[in-house]
Amino acid sequence: MENIKDLPLMERPREKLLHLGPQSLNNAELFAILLNSGTHKISLMQICEDLVNMIENFPERLAAMSITDLRRINGIGEIKAIVLSAAIELAKRIAQVGPISLENDDQVAAFLAPYLPRQESAGYYLVLLNNRNELLATQEFPILENNTPSIKLLIQAALAAGAAEVILCRQSFQLETDYFNKEKAFIIQFDAAATMMNLNMRGLLELELPRIRKCIPSPDNLPE
Repeated sequence: MENIKDLPLMERPREKLLHLGPQSLNNAELFAILLNSGTHKISLMQICEDLVNMIENFPERLAAMSITDLRRINGIGEIKAIVLSAAIELAKRIAQVGPISLENDDQVAAFLAPYLPRQESAGYYLVLLNNRNELLATQEFPILENNTPSIKLLIQAALAAGAAEVILCRQSFQLETDYFNKEKAFIIQFDAAATMMNLNMRGLLELELPRIRKCIPSPDNLPE
């Protein structure tokens, strides 16, 4: 892979952007501007091409990548991963300018899609809405040691955001029987706690993009 300094001046990413605009750059060239430099062993453009190949030239896939994921690319260390992560977050926020209305399950799924990892992942997303079904905040709660999240922490997050309605979402993945039973009880307990705090809870949305399955277990389905 050719070094940027070896390219003709007008083919270098910065000069190309300056004279022709950002729309003239391909994804690898845009990444090159963000990452700024390569390493002693790997050229900047090689790192960027490797990144493009990993996401199969679909930039939206970066939305689900953590700093750890980014650092798996040869030549991307902590600093470069942080820069990319910051750019990804800015892109998400730009896409969310103005109130985001989440009136139904399909809208919730579409909103969360960029945040969901492509692989199966054990964790929940708490979506917090005001009384007009507009998004206030989201918060991720991982499943740790096969335990459901703390209901106290979920309620605290909702109250801190001034939420009127909460939705708990989880990407679809195969649950062990013992955890599945534990989750059913957990959802009912969370619903009861939310009701006590005057919070409306829509239930648990199990997201299996592009399909959505709504799981609101009833007390009759609780394990003995």
